[in-house]
Amino acid sequence: MSRQPRFSQLSNKLEEIQKNILGFRVEFFDETRFKRFANEDIGRLFQSFDEVCITGYFSDGFAKNIIKNLKGLSTRVRIITQEHNVKRANDRKNLASLRKIQDAEVEIMVNHRTHFRMFLCKGEKQGLLVLGSFDFNKEGMNEERRDAGIYTTHPDLVESAYEYFNIIWDDEHDSTPLDEKYPDPKNRKRNTSRRPFRDEPPVTLPEEMANEIKSTSKRIFRASKKQKKEFFVAGTGLTSGTEVEVYLDQVVNQIPLHIFKVHPNGSWAGLVKLPPSTVTGTHHLWMKDKATGQVERAEIRVG
Repeated sequence: MSRQPRFSQLSNKLEEIQKNILGFRVEFFDETRFKRFANEDIGRLFQSFDEVCITGYFSDGFAKNIIKNLKGLSTRVRIITQEHNVKRANDRKNLASLRKIQDAEVEIMVNHRTHFRMFLCKGEKQGLLVLGSFDFNKEGMNEERRDAGIYTTHPDLVESAYEYFNIIWDDEHDSTPLDEKYPDPKNRKRNTSRRPFRDEPPVTLPEEMANEIKSTSKRIFRASKKQKKEFFVAGTGLTSGTEVEVYLDQVVNQIPLHIFKVHPNGSWAGLVKLPPSTVTGTHHLWMKDKATGQVERAEIRVG
């Protein structure tokens, strides 16, 4: 006969579960709560997280807020905005605000199909998501409209929203850098290149994997698990300066998980995170050389 757990053990376990659930905060936002969030919380969030992703329209006041709070920080900020009609005064004002934001090293894409409003923060161990009808412009910040949304720190929702943002960001058909879509009339020089990859510090590969990459000049592709759904990937034998796309399970009609630059010695390396929906079992990571179109695959095990 198996021994039954004591009441104190059950009580302690229930308390632990409650703490975990309460940690996944969910809150309803009306226009008043959103205004307070936009005016009072933004600076703290830029300091607390590694990356911020935003969609929508923006006012000159919000642009100044971003510029002020990003000063001296290494936080990566990306914005996806809709198309603008340059014949309309409000759209011209919004474009002017976006160019000011861009001067603060913020990356901006234009996508005519994007309609949802999102403010997402991502850190190594935590994140938050605000999803609703809000814009960071005069109408939204001054409570002129009846807006509503949801604020949450639930990690699965944050990760799913982050994944969706990146799908849109990496869409070469519909997403265009701001200065390519709307050339700056003042001809200020900026980096307008598409940046679906991160300028990340070099990763420390597992020793066996690193030695194999160093020991050959042949084209190879390897993958090694770091944790449950995060994998080291590396390869060599490619053309310096080109790009490598990494896909999960298939290449055709898919958005890459990540894009890496090839080093001068022909090698490349980094980390890829699998989508939260990836099921337990055997999968394949595919490497595609963008210069030649050639592909290689590596088998991985999830779970």
